[in-house]
Amino acid sequence: MKSDNLKSDEITGEKRLRVESEDIPLYRSYGVTKKVNPTFRAIRDFLFKILIGLLFAVELFLMSIGIYMMAKYTGVLIATLLAIVVTAILLVNITKLPRRRLSFLRKLKKICKENSYELEQRRKLFRSLKWTVGKEVDFKLKAGGWTYYVKYATSKRFLASFTFLSKNEMKYTKIARESRIATIFDFKDRSITVPIAFPDEIDDNDKHSVKAILINPAVMDVNRKGSDGSTIPTGSGEKLFGYTIFTATGFIETLKRNSESENNEK
Repeated sequence: MKSDNLKSDEITGEKRLRVESEDIPLYRSYGVTKKVNPTFRAIRDFLFKILIGLLFAVELFLMSIGIYMMAKYTGVLIATLLAIVVTAILLVNITKLPRRRLSFLRKLKKICKENSYELEQRRKLFRSLKWTVGKEVDFKLKAGGWTYYVKYATSKRFLASFTFLSKNEMKYTKIARESRIATIFDFKDRSITVPIAFPDEIDDNDKHSVKAILINPAVMDVNRKGSDGSTIPTGSGEKLFGYTIFTATGFIETLKRNSESENNEK
């Protein structure tokens, strides 16, 4: 029963609204919506149905056009897709060498800037993609107490291999016979002998002058010829025949370790 202190003829409209809403339990007041005129509701629902129907009709129309175009031009579409895929593969393959070389140079320049190393590029990017026949090196790097004279060993093929025969020559095999693909398809070795030479300016008695051959991009196998004529696997950082073999990653990591060692000594 409502309070006796509230008389119906004394309650204003605002108070009546407040009193009536207080009579509704809180959990029942959720979801109470404003009453809508039945005519307006019918018109609203009708327009909404028309809109949904139009959207559905447009979707069916577009699907029909797509199916018709695919049925009529399937050959053209397939040919276009194949052309795009082949072009993308060719571009990736053709640009592999400069992309890998640029990636390495960016990392090299970054570490040089961080540690104030002196980098002297003696052969520009595209010239460095070919093996240096003479005594020229691709770049000279003064890194702390070390001086590196670096020649790139470059291969267009991942399945290739480098075999270091002596101080003066190396064998480059375009498709390594030992690879699984070469074995399956019975590929024959296609090898050339590449001369190795370094500038006369290098002091061989200076333990901090490093003759380096940097393999970039990486190849499947890197070997050296043993004294008995056998082929022995080798890797980044290994010294042989008076020079040191590096991969791009191995060379950057070596510079970082030397830099940390020098900073700790200070």
